[in-house]
Amino acid sequence: MPESSKSLDKAKQPGLSRRDGPEVAASPPSLDEHPIRRLQRAVGNRAVQRLLCPEPGCFESSRRGPENYYLTGGHGGAGVEGAGTIQQEIRPRISEDPEDPSQAYVPSITMTGRVLVSRSYTGLLPGKQGYDRIGRRWFITPEAAARIEQHEQMHVDEARRIHDATILPMEQRIESSVGHFRSGLEDYIAWDETLGRFREQDLARNGWGGSFDEEERADPDTPQPNPRNVTLDGVEYQMYLKMPWEEAP
Repeated sequence: MPESSKSLDKAKQPGLSRRDGPEVAASPPSLDEHPIRRLQRAVGNRAVQRLLCPEPGCFESSRRGPENYYLTGGHGGAGVEGAGTIQQEIRPRISEDPEDPSQAYVPSITMTGRVLVSRSYTGLLPGKQGYDRIGRRWFITPEAAARIEQHEQMHVDEARRIHDATILPMEQRIESSVGHFRSGLEDYIAWDETLGRFREQDLARNGWGGSFDEEERADPDTPQPNPRNVTLDGVEYQMYLKMPWEEAP
């Protein structure tokens, strides 16, 4: 077996003696030294429980609401978590070979080496809205509201795609290193580099004015605001948001 990756035998497992003597369990590390204990104190047990993913690739998505449009005092038609954000992370625990510090391994993936990314958006109520910052009351057609929600769902899908191209392979590298010595393990896992790459790519793609929004603005099948006075059911609106193929009243 090559030196760069060798299986971890029982004699080299932490907490066990060498083969030439009786197997004696070592004293467990102090809870105060354990990264999970520190995380529990920082964010609480419930947040830690969310990281107990049975498999790599913890990506949560959801739809909230619906509410009125975010430009008129509500939260509808907008994302919840910011682009480039990571909701929880636990750095992997790495142990060195006491006989050869250049070799290291991941002793366990239980509550370690996991990243949680969540992306959600608030649904949009069609029809009458509130007032924007310059005092205009909005009306949004059901077709335009559905297209705005589709836009937000596409942001979620784009974030998942970037996650699966960056964070997921890293978590798989961590899993492949459980119980196997490897030289240059930290460089192989590339924890900080991978999370940084996810944040950078997600922000560039899904951030305000990012490449995805630019592509959507160039799509002719997007809602078009019409700054005009429209009276519907006795209510006057100064902004009417509709699809391009819809007729304005």
